[in-house]
Parts: sequence; C-alpha cells; structure tokens
Amino acid sequence: MLKKLLSPFSRLLEAQDILFSPRIIGAVPLEIFFHKKTGYKEVIMTGVFDRISKQGPVFDYVEEDL
Repeated sequence: MLKKLLSPFSRLLEAQDILFSPRIIGAVPLEIFFHKKTGYKEVIMTGVFDRISKQGPVFDYVEEDL
C-alpha cells in the first residue's frame, strides 16, 4: 500500500529533476573570458626563503619587470 502511495511522488520527483537539471547547449570558448597577449616580457624572478617543509625548503618568488 505504501509503495502504491509513493509511486506518484517518486515520478513527480523524477519529472522535477528533468525539468530543473542544467542543460549543456554547447561549449563556450575560453577566449571569451581570457585575453591572450602575444610577445614576451623580460622579468627577474627572485626567490625568497619562506620555510622548511617535509619536502624541503619553500621559497616565495617576487617578479620584477625589466
């Protein structure tokens, strides 16, 4: 009897999942979100000792434009 009562409720939940599930229409190219820069820039990377971890020394790097 309980199964008979819950059957319409489970169908309602399935229909709700189908209705509100996100639909993927197509892939969005990443170029929309990011601007690609061409060329190169010269920088000096300086490592500053931060701490010792289990894997070894850890450095923070500072980037300076030339």
